Amino acid sequence: MEELAKVPGTVPLSEVGAGQKTYLDEVGVSDGEGLAQYAEFLETLDARPFLTEITCPMLILAPMESAAVRVEDMQVLKEMVRGSRLVCIEGSGHEIYITRARECQDFLLAFVGDVERVRG
Repeated sequence: MEELAKVPGTVPLSEVGAGQKTYLDEVGVSDGEGLAQYAEFLETLDARPFLTEITCPMLILAPMESAAVRVEDMQVLKEMVRGSRLVCIEGSGHEIYITRARECQDFLLAFVGDVERVRG
């Protein structure tokens, strides 16, 4: 896992707190072959044909410096899903829900609150 963390835009170990080390330890349990197969599987998924059919509110949390996704692609996603909200999260990698957990949680809670107010 430490080797992966050295790749720009992945998991910056310098930003991972003590409580989040467990996550990295668990990911590290998998052998390289398993992770490679998972990556190959992810490459086969394409949800784009279904995005315009989504009718419920959607929050898109986009990492600003990800090796896996580009902010521009997340903007396209926002345009495809009616009523979605895009929030860009600063950070040095893709795993913002680990390295920027508090920010992600705060944005999620605000989003849910906004949805509840609108639906009243």
